[in-house]
Amino acid sequence: MKFTAEYVFYALRRSGHHAVIDALRAQLAQLILFVNDGEVSTHPLSSERGITLLNWKHAFPTRVEAALGRIGSRLPLRGVLIHNYEDFQADGPRPPMVTAHPIEVAVVRDPFNLIASRLKWHRSVLSQFESLSESEIGERLVEAFRAQVALADLTTNGDVRLVKYDHWAYAEGGAEEAARAIGVEKPLVRLDQISEFGPGSSFDAMGGDASKIRTTERWRNFADDATFLGAVIRPEVLEWTERFFPSSSGLEWAKQRA
Repeated sequence: MKFTAEYVFYALRRSGHHAVIDALRAQLAQLILFVNDGEVSTHPLSSERGITLLNWKHAFPTRVEAALGRIGSRLPLRGVLIHNYEDFQADGPRPPMVTAHPIEVAVVRDPFNLIASRLKWHRSVLSQFESLSESEIGERLVEAFRAQVALADLTTNGDVRLVKYDHWAYAEGGAEEAARAIGVEKPLVRLDQISEFGPGSSFDAMGGDASKIRTTERWRNFADDATFLGAVIRPEVLEWTERFFPSSSGLEWAKQRA
């Protein structure tokens, strides 16, 4: 199979990058091989975490060899490869690329909503596997924020493109800006226009209805939470948010409490 394009996504967990990927594939008419949450030390087509065929009448969440075997000769000779890396460490190695000119994309999220979403994730999911105090959770949240800052820094020299999730999802002109960043001609569909969510997306668990949650206002659910407040009122968080997400609804609220 020959790949006509390759997209490589880097992001933090809970950053909305799966929705951006779904918006991209919504306008791609070709077959897509999607590697979800790959490992940077492993060739994407050898991933043990599963490769899914998308934009096909069937999706097979399985190893690529098995998937190709199941559809046999019906598989087109050309397609698009998308692989993403969650909690990607910007100071570490890049993953192996398959084509000569891959398009690398970093997805970042308004820190208020990223921190709120990861706080909920720590308490509802990770608490089943590790026991952390609230102060330790707070430090983990700040570490995640700093990892996102480092991820955004990768985009300063131009070899990695930047997509701001909150701006793409709801802001005027955000769909056009995201399309230019990724390098596609048509504006990406907005979050509430995506009709089908693929593997890894939180919206998939809600029946694919993105209107059920206002992801850019997630932080309001934690406005009275001491751990959340302790993380977001840090000067480094406020300054970075003002630079990258100046219209964040949490900025003025946090400044009054800093």
